[in-house]
Amino acid sequence: METLPTHVHGESYADEVILKLSPKRYPMLEIIENGIHHYKTVGYHELLNILDRSIVVEQLKKPDVSIVSSPPLPERSLLVDTLQTQHWLRCIVTAWLPRMEYPLIFGEKTFLIPFPALVYQVTYEITGKDSQKIHHLRLAVSTEDIVTHQTQLYRYPFSNVYPSGQVCWNGLPSRVGELHQMAPQSVFAFLATPNNQDLYGVGRSHNAPHTEYEDFLSAVVQEGVRPEWLIPMGMDVQTFHQKSKNH
Repeated sequence: METLPTHVHGESYADEVILKLSPKRYPMLEIIENGIHHYKTVGYHELLNILDRSIVVEQLKKPDVSIVSSPPLPERSLLVDTLQTQHWLRCIVTAWLPRMEYPLIFGEKTFLIPFPALVYQVTYEITGKDSQKIHHLRLAVSTEDIVTHQTQLYRYPFSNVYPSGQVCWNGLPSRVGELHQMAPQSVFAFLATPNNQDLYGVGRSHNAPHTEYEDFLSAVVQEGVRPEWLIPMGMDVQTFHQKSKNH
């Protein structure tokens, strides 16, 4: 049995009319007037007339449009998807960071790495006033000084990042601050985490002639990340962003 509350307008109307539908009997109306319940079986012609005068039909005629407000976005954001339910709001943001020097720690040594432009993607979720979290972080690099949605991407050449760009890291904070602050800060927090050799290797993370991770880091300190050392991802930024739906 399915019920559908309706409010009927006209010269004669009840306080409330509830339509009850059953696959084995005619539609039935539960009519509530002055606190008294009446029941009436209706034919389909009468049912259509009732629905025609109901605000249910008026509501169905309204365009299915709603506005979803995103929180402030990080600097240099390129693409964003915003999803919302009654319980959470989720933003998938793809942005980039310009060339920079930043230390990587491997073993007992620190290497000041001249990074190429970093393209990153975060999935940020708000579930309450004081409850925000970052679900995913993905990284790629670009050889361009200015990144656009059409820029071709390359694999992150260092360790702890899968070919898809997903980081291999359990340090994503479960409670964070504002999206525009925490998105880039999550990238720097990942870079500051001591490296191991997981997911590193020639033909795996880079094409440089350096099998050992320490040798590769030393070479990058001296020469930078040479373009021929990078492995193409075979996608631009827009495709990289769309791939987020699979993660």
